[in-house]
Amino acid sequence: MEKLFFQRNVRTAMTVGQARGVALLALAQRACRQPNIPLEVKQAVAGYGGADKNQVQQMVRALLGLAEIPSPTTPPMPWR
Repeated sequence: MEKLFFQRNVRTAMTVGQARGVALLALAQRACRQPNIPLEVKQAVAGYGGADKNQVQQMVRALLGLAEIPSPTTPPMPWR
């Protein structure tokens, strides 16, 4: 699982750290190996594990049929 690296935005670092902690806990509780999530997600979404953030955002927008590029402040989509 990707390690966190932040220099400026403490609020973002805390939120991402909490989400990462929950993901790690869920994996541990189910005795799962820790996948390299960013690489695998980038590969699945953009077709390239080394895709940059903009490429992933553009592909998520296209795949989900969104009018705008998603951002951390975009409200989550309701799940059906």
